[in-house]
Amino acid sequence: LSSVLGVTVTREEREVEAYVLAQLPGESHKLQKPGPETESAGNSQDNVSGTNSDLAALLRFLDDSTGIPVVDETGLKEKYTYDLKAVEKDYKNLRKAVREQLGLDLRKERRKLQVMVVRKA
Repeated sequence: LSSVLGVTVTREEREVEAYVLAQLPGESHKLQKPGPETESAGNSQDNVSGTNSDLAALLRFLDDSTGIPVVDETGLKEKYTYDLKAVEKDYKNLRKAVREQLGLDLRKERRKLQVMVVRKA
């Protein structure tokens, strides 16, 4: 890239604003234990669902909806069945939907994350 575009690209760890997906202290989440269904996950503009799935699709949906990195700090490593409907994508409404429908918390914090840095060569 340096010779063609005159830039260099590196990966660096930086502290950035992020959304953190976490369990609510003292409360149980509302994710369902899966049945014998085949694993599937997907999303549309206003909805994300998973069947016998990890939380990867949910994290991608939240990340795409907000444009800000979403960090999974739930500690939930099993597979679940879940459905989140969120028509309004602003932070307040997303946080409310995540709390009411999934029993999880979505909060703004700062985290050290890997980022790509582009510099003039």
